[in-house]
Amino acid sequence: MINYSLFSRFQGGLLGNLIGETLINREKSQFWWRVMSEKVMMKLIEKGEITSEDWAVISPENPSLSSGELILGIFPLMLLFYDAPYQFQQQLEPLINLWNIPSETVKEIIFFYDLLGEILTEKLTKNSPLNLLDIAAKVPLSWETSLQKIQEFLDKGTPLTEVSRYFRQKMSPEKTIIPLSLYCFSRTPNNFRLSVLQGIKTGYPLISTLTGTLSGAYNSVLGIPIAWRLAQQIDRDCPLSYQQIFTLWEIWAGVDKVARGETMGDKTAVNSPGVMQQRPPLMLISQKEYLQPTFRTSKK
Repeated sequence: MINYSLFSRFQGGLLGNLIGETLINREKSQFWWRVMSEKVMMKLIEKGEITSEDWAVISPENPSLSSGELILGIFPLMLLFYDAPYQFQQQLEPLINLWNIPSETVKEIIFFYDLLGEILTEKLTKNSPLNLLDIAAKVPLSWETSLQKIQEFLDKGTPLTEVSRYFRQKMSPEKTIIPLSLYCFSRTPNNFRLSVLQGIKTGYPLISTLTGTLSGAYNSVLGIPIAWRLAQQIDRDCPLSYQQIFTLWEIWAGVDKVARGETMGDKTAVNSPGVMQQRPPLMLISQKEYLQPTFRTSKK
């Protein structure tokens, strides 16, 4: 796993999320979880948190309670509090109570949250990019055996069509979303393009969007093909801007609200800790003439 700056991973996760949806959603259908995600993003940028009153306003009427849709609906919240599990659950609790979200669905959300945290904190190993079973051990899931099966399929190089068939025979359609997303991502974790194309191949927008989210955070914005990035920049209907992503990152970094945006621009450089070091003083030969005082003398 290559070391990327946290900001580039923020960009990758949010942009990958959007690309995973738009590439399969040719008719530009309006998904409720996309609308909710945009509202969550704006509320976090405005206040840095979401209250019970905010959830009541943000929440759509008669939302689906599938874990995949809920994860996408609250993804900006996951991203902002990825390293603060107590605060994340505190922010999420009012929504759980408001919608009466089942405990098993909550566990699946926490599982995805923990996986995102592993990616953003670069705790993944080269031999086991996902550590799915280790993460599942923290949050016991009813489909833990499915995670073992995913690893088995990965080890054997099983084609996606066979994997899809297996899970759809064993689970209800909404329960296959996360396992198949994990498989599409972990089959080619270092290749954003291939992971998303595999997600698209399933025919489910949720799968391709979740796959793009994970792969984008893992590979950062630098791992997303330039053509796909540019397509989002020139799309006037694109609900996500560079400024919004940067502001969300500033909130995570603790930048004062008055000062937000002041570091924006071409002069801003963000990198992983310890990578960029202060340059030691260095006098170049060519600089000597400029460093010595010069005096003009007039000829009499």
